[in-house]
Amino acid sequence: MTILFALLIAGYLLVLAEFVVPGGILGIIGAVCLLAAGVMGFFYFDTSTAILILLAEVFSGIILTVIWFRYFFDSPMGSTLVHRDSLAQARSDQTSNSTQSPLSELIGSAGTTLTPLRPSGSARINNKRYDVLTEGKMVESGKPVNVVKIDGAHIIVRESE
Repeated sequence: MTILFALLIAGYLLVLAEFVVPGGILGIIGAVCLLAAGVMGFFYFDTSTAILILLAEVFSGIILTVIWFRYFFDSPMGSTLVHRDSLAQARSDQTSNSTQSPLSELIGSAGTTLTPLRPSGSARINNKRYDVLTEGKMVESGKPVNVVKIDGAHIIVRESE
């Protein structure tokens, strides 16, 4: 029974670690640990108890994920992994009641790429740094670009001719 609890704890920790360390391997291993713990419940307990274990895994996973997303971005680790300006912009976009984006004033503005756009990167527009996307074509660093569209919180640019 100790191995069942060890698999549960390891599974949850590995799945949560997947949010920090991308790649999929930790999440897959965590999911396999959780699945193995659920299957082991059928060997250690009767069927109804094993089904309760599986349900507890599902509901606790949902609750832990909601808690993780609610508090992770404000934690010290989350603040080192998430760009604060992007997070503030996303939160203000969610709470904004206006139908027009504050970024819409950038449409038609000219700028210069600070990083290669493949298709995303950074550009300086109106003396301010922005995260931008191209329409699909790659643009090298230092090239002039124009803002052609705002799609939600995304600034879409095209290389100037």
